[in-house]
Amino acid sequence: MPECFEDLSIVDVLSSPDGRLVRVRGWVALRREMGGLIFLLIRDGSGYIQAAAKRGVTPPEAFERARGVSLESAVAVYGAVRSDS
Repeated sequence: MPECFEDLSIVDVLSSPDGRLVRVRGWVALRREMGGLIFLLIRDGSGYIQAAAKRGVTPPEAFERARGVSLESAVAVYGAVRSDS
């Protein structure tokens, strides 16, 4: 993992500013694909958060991993925080 990413629980990510680089570990509660987008609902002991992978933006290997992940798989997701609002 690159050193610029911080390991955080989901509850801590939810109160983080946009742009913060984080790694979240948890389990896949839901996965859905819509065209070139894959959405993963990740859960840990503190809550739920959505992660998104977009074809052409997400590295191809990571996009294919997101596409193939099954429910209840243990995952580590890296990225920048972005609020829904």
